[in-house]
Amino acid sequence: MMDVFVLSFSFAAVAFSAFSALLAIHLRRNWAVGWLLSASLVTVIWAAAIIVLTVRQGDLARWAPVLDVGRNGAWLLFLAALLPRGGTNLLRLICLAIPPAGIATLGFQAIWPQSAGPLKDAPVLVMLLTALLGLLAIEQLYRNAARGERRVIGLLSLGLGGVFVFDLFVFSHALLLLSLDADLWSARGFVIALLSPLLVIGARRHRDLGQELYVSREMVFYAATLVAAGLYFMAMALVGYTINVRGGEWGRTLQAAFFIAALVLLVAVLFSVKLRSRLRVFVSKHFFRGRYDYRQEWLRLIATLADDNGGSAPERALRALARILESASGELWLREPGARDYVMTTALSETEGPVYAAEHPLPLFLHETNWIVDTRDYRESPETYGHAFRGVDDSMLAGHSVIVPVRHHDDLLGFARLDRPAAGRRLNYEDHDLLKTVGRQMGVFIAQERARDQLAQTRQFEAFNRMTAFLMHDLKNLMAQQALIVQNAPRLKHRPEFVDDAFRTVERSVQRMRKLLDQLQQGGTPSDQTRINLTPPLEEAVADAASRSPVPRLQIDEYCEVLGDRDKLSMVFAHAIRNAQDATPPDGRIDVHLYRRGGEVVVDICDTGCGMEASFIRERLFRPFDTTKGASGMGIGAYQVREYVESLGGRVEVDSAPGAGTQLKLCFPSGPGLVLPAWPDREGQTLGRHAEDATSIS
Repeated sequence: MMDVFVLSFSFAAVAFSAFSALLAIHLRRNWAVGWLLSASLVTVIWAAAIIVLTVRQGDLARWAPVLDVGRNGAWLLFLAALLPRGGTNLLRLICLAIPPAGIATLGFQAIWPQSAGPLKDAPVLVMLLTALLGLLAIEQLYRNAARGERRVIGLLSLGLGGVFVFDLFVFSHALLLLSLDADLWSARGFVIALLSPLLVIGARRHRDLGQELYVSREMVFYAATLVAAGLYFMAMALVGYTINVRGGEWGRTLQAAFFIAALVLLVAVLFSVKLRSRLRVFVSKHFFRGRYDYRQEWLRLIATLADDNGGSAPERALRALARILESASGELWLREPGARDYVMTTALSETEGPVYAAEHPLPLFLHETNWIVDTRDYRESPETYGHAFRGVDDSMLAGHSVIVPVRHHDDLLGFARLDRPAAGRRLNYEDHDLLKTVGRQMGVFIAQERARDQLAQTRQFEAFNRMTAFLMHDLKNLMAQQALIVQNAPRLKHRPEFVDDAFRTVERSVQRMRKLLDQLQQGGTPSDQTRINLTPPLEEAVADAASRSPVPRLQIDEYCEVLGDRDKLSMVFAHAIRNAQDATPPDGRIDVHLYRRGGEVVVDICDTGCGMEASFIRERLFRPFDTTKGASGMGIGAYQVREYVESLGGRVEVDSAPGAGTQLKLCFPSGPGLVLPAWPDREGQTLGRHAEDATSIS
């Protein structure tokens, strides 16, 4: 018996602890919630105290009546606070006076049991009186409520009324038999725990209690399932007891068989999708103002659409829509951009569907009205839907289906067909509004996925075009070098120095072209980076530029190393020097200076050319395909210079003004280098003399 006592009142303590926590978290600052929270906490103390007295084998018989009257008194005070002013003042006064008097009387009797005398039946009488007062207060509260408020008060009245009715039964039974049934008394914990969900929902719906008290539909659903299961077990026990008593010698056997069959039936019912759906509809209809918890529906929709592992975008969209109606199957028709037909794109089950042309009545009707088509309603009155189906043999008309348009702005991207709701209910305006909203969200989601795919393809083409442009730019530079050799060959081909330079130039061009072909075959992947001494590629770039005026002057303060690709560094230096030559008159000056500054290596290219405005440097200098050279330029040289320097972790600094020349600094992260004495100025290193001859001849 001790185990039953502890289990029963533990259920009550846990249930009302959760109820108290809900009230404390979502507490509204008014008297009604204060009385309700106090009554709930007193119930927790009542259950906990009985558990302690039972476990420690205290004098439960002496103190239990005091605890019972205290619990009922707390709920009487709450009901008295809710009673309207006026005709119920006497009842309110009685509700406020009886509990303290009862607690004082029973407390005195518990402390001095020998003084009870004629008051030995006082505990039962006081409990009967408090139960009757509670029922009377509930009746007055319900009767004096406005007709529109009775539905709100009904659940609260039903929950508290159940507690007082059971107490009335228990203590009436004790008064008649002159003995308190321990089994009935111990069941009070189970009863009040089972009735607690009605108190939670009733408090939520009351205008003075529950506007800020949130109880999720899942909590109500599982609470209702728990109550139903409890009632089912009670019915099982009653039927089993009857079979055992009246079954004679077969009673025990029939009772065991009945219990097994009942448990199998219960498990089957609990796992029934249809029954669970009907229970959810019942809970939404009778316990909440709206059919849907829109916050939960929206979060579930977003989670389904954002699940990258949930299949393609149309599959996720269709699954999110089907979950709203708990549909087991459905299909989605979409029209590809530029196409005329709506084709089944995805389905929740293996099936095939017809193709609907854009001029079919169904897409036309959905496009014009944006209605939700219920096939059951369509069969009853097809004219309401503009005869959207050409014939009754259309597969969509089979059974009970719901057709939802999928729109993006004013365009009908497609439509979805869902099986009838699992609960078999008719759709109302809430269903239609939610399905339309989700249909539009599906359209936006699918359109965004298509735009993302198209953008990815566009970026691939853009990358290919950019690589082609860079290739053309490099080929143009190589061709310019070869053209210069061809141009000067008639005059200088008899000089051995020119022939040697020509072969070296051709050899470098071949190496550069071979490397370009390797990059094309590898898809433009970057080459491996190694530590490069900047002096050789810089000298090579200056030597190649020496064939044009003005001839750059090179000064190297020390050998410096950076992490990069030698050919690309040479190309970067060549582009930067060529741009300086293009902006500087033949009698101008270009100085190229390599030095170390702090923790970085700097290649400083300074010219006395026309210079640039700050707005041009900021907005156009490094913009690809923006050139001031007309048809002879491609506008990607400066862009390539900055992109590659920044890819090595460096940066490009430009200081220029109109008429004052330009200073371009290519700053690289520093690598270990050999510090040497100052390097003398050198003009046109390697090809300087030959370039001067070529310039003077041409």
